[in-house]
Formats: sequence, structure tokens, C-alpha cells
Amino acid sequence: MRYQDVLRLVLAVMFFLGAVANTIMLITAPDIYEGFADLAFLAFYRTLWRGVVLPRLGLFLALVIIFEIIVGVLLLSRGPYAQLGLIFAAAYAAFLVPFWWGGGGLINIVLFLLMLWLLRFGYSESVPELVFGR
Repeated sequence: MRYQDVLRLVLAVMFFLGAVANTIMLITAPDIYEGFADLAFLAFYRTLWRGVVLPRLGLFLALVIIFEIIVGVLLLSRGPYAQLGLIFAAAYAAFLVPFWWGGGGLINIVLFLLMLWLLRFGYSESVPELVFGR
């Protein structure tokens, strides 16, 4: 398995774990999301979060969870589906950067750049095909 396929697998696992974490937090501690946008360096993000997302938190988190699962599946796929997964993943990382979280936005900048770099490669086999054979 090539290193870019290993990175693709790692990213997919991160998205699946994100879906699990968001599900657990939504069920057990939804109040954790109240201050999510407090450190955002764009006022638009704070306003949008408090005015639109928080009042409909269950709906928005359900959409995020579904999105994370879809991106994870796409990242494990081959061909244009893998590329689409990388595009969605990069867009998601870029979207999260302005939330900042006291410097955590740097991680999303690195992930964004990594995903753009991974877009250079072709993915003729899915990760399950690479791991388990055809």
C-alpha cells in the first residue's frame, strides 16, 4: 500500500471518529457546543453559530455526522470518488479554520494542505481492495 493510501485511510478513520464523537456529544453533552464559536476570528461565524446553528443543533449535527460518514466512505473508495472525498474533506477543514479554537485552526490548515497535496495522486484501488485484495 502506498503512503498516500495510508494517509487516505487515516483521514477516513478521522472522519468516522468525528462522526462517533459528534454523536456521543450530541446525546450526552449537547451544551458543549454552546461555546464552540466563541474563539472564531470572524464575527460572521459567531453570529451564524449562535443565531442559526445552536437553535437547531440536533439538525445541524445530524447533517455533520452524515457528512462525516459520507466523506469517510468516499475517502476509502477509488477513482473519482476518492478524489471527491478529498475535495469534501479539504473544504470541511478550510471551513473549520476560522473557528480557531485557541490555535486549533492550525491543525485544520495543515489538514487542508495535506488533502490538497493528496489530490495530486490517482486512486485506482479502494482502501479495502488494497488491504484485503480483490
